[in-house]
Amino acid sequence: MRNLLLAMDGAKRLLSLPRSSVFALIPGRFGMRMSSFAYRNRGFHFQYRFSHNTVRAVSLAKIGAIAFGFATGTVISTVIIENCVVAPSKLVVSCDSAHAQDQNDSSHEHFEGYEGELGKRSKGMHVKLYQYNNCPFCCKVRAFLDYYGIDYEKVEVNPLLKTEIKFSDYRKVPIIIIDEKQQLNDSSLIISILRSHMLGKGSLDKLLVYYPTIETKEGRSKKIEYQNRHNVMYMEAMETKDRADAVREEMKWRKWVDNSLVHKLSPNIYRTLQEAYQAFDYFSSVGDFGSVERFFAINCGAVFMYILSKNLKKRYKLKDDVRQSLYDDADSWVKAIGKKRKFLGGDKPNLADLSVYGVLNAIEALMHLKT
Repeated sequence: MRNLLLAMDGAKRLLSLPRSSVFALIPGRFGMRMSSFAYRNRGFHFQYRFSHNTVRAVSLAKIGAIAFGFATGTVISTVIIENCVVAPSKLVVSCDSAHAQDQNDSSHEHFEGYEGELGKRSKGMHVKLYQYNNCPFCCKVRAFLDYYGIDYEKVEVNPLLKTEIKFSDYRKVPIIIIDEKQQLNDSSLIISILRSHMLGKGSLDKLLVYYPTIETKEGRSKKIEYQNRHNVMYMEAMETKDRADAVREEMKWRKWVDNSLVHKLSPNIYRTLQEAYQAFDYFSSVGDFGSVERFFAINCGAVFMYILSKNLKKRYKLKDDVRQSLYDDADSWVKAIGKKRKFLGGDKPNLADLSVYGVLNAIEALMHLKT
């Protein structure tokens, strides 16, 4: 017990070190501060008798504070990860939050809208998008909607309570509701179905038949996948080989965005503890966080995400310098477009172009990724 108390005293001294030194060793700054406070003000103890010796246990306040500080940050981070696939979409970089918010709200300035038959077919729809502001998948859907000039209402979802989507069994974002009745889930599925509908290939109900749902269990959780989610339903043979090749190329790179590019983001966003803190500070400022939630997200979640990013680096076999892995993906994309095309879609962006733009737009405001 003496050793344990000495360790707690050592933890208190660690608090005087630079932030990065503390967090390299101990998860949850808040928990450690509370444990230090409890150590200085110990007095709430309980006793055990064992072998006729009375053992004075460590203060319940100390144990509870450490557990509460770490667990709260972990829960906030995990909820965000599970509900936006790339996880931390709600959390991330030290910059002027007002300027950053302006950047994220200026997507209509990037795309003036494609005012053709495709855009006109969607004009009568009432679209409500449930999102996290900086979720790459939500940004991908917004890029699509903005480009085609589809008006939509944004609803920011609280990552912990998720009361905004309590109507849905599907607990991830993005979700869109069309005309107050038709729900569509998954960013790639949303884009494919809306594109097919805009091409005049059928009603939304009819088109959903071509995207069957597959449910699998991973432990206690249920995983939902949608077949053909990267496919636009043209319902006809391609008139030329070049057109068929273009469709296959678009599909290939849309899959690449979901299966490769997005997995490079988290390890780069949370590459160091300092960058993780910057990221959480920014993302929590533009997301739907209460003051208490934001405090715990910044002070506990950053450490959790920093550790998790190292696991993601191993899982997806990224290079030791994760920046280089991101640069490699950027090079692959530029090489695919080539020097003779303005976009992968030619003179105008196709769905793969919009997907790449949307995903990268999610990290546009992060100062440590300005390169």
